[in-house]
Amino acid sequence: MARDPESRAARSGHNWDVAIGRPERADSGLRTVTISARPSGGSAAEELDPTTRFHRAMVGIYQAARRDAGYNATYFLRMVSEQGGLAAARNLLRAVKPSEGFTALWERGRLDLTVEALVLRPDFEELFSPDELDAARDRLAEYGFEPPAGGAGQ
Repeated sequence: MARDPESRAARSGHNWDVAIGRPERADSGLRTVTISARPSGGSAAEELDPTTRFHRAMVGIYQAARRDAGYNATYFLRMVSEQGGLAAARNLLRAVKPSEGFTALWERGRLDLTVEALVLRPDFEELFSPDELDAARDRLAEYGFEPPAGGAGQ
């Protein structure tokens, strides 16, 4: 399958690097994954950009889910890489049904590592519409999870 040379991330004005590397280790079956969540060509000014901070937080929940819940969300990571964290989150929030990742994290008792929980953090609520925040809150409530006090709309 051929890839579109101009990805959605590039068309959006961001070209996100999410690099996954595996060091050579013939003596072990273990693989180390290194993830870089920095926009390509990013400047110091972009470090403060809420979109960049959110993108990094999205990569962070991927890492935490893998490390702490044993869930390797490769499709999620690809979405974030291709679309950027903000667009990926909006697409997941628009879905009628929860994602497979949401369900997998619910089964592991870790809804705190979902996109829905992340978007309700006070430092990211400005990036989302009231409808998107409601969708996140409603999905979490449907599965019995209440975000910590101080989240969006609290």
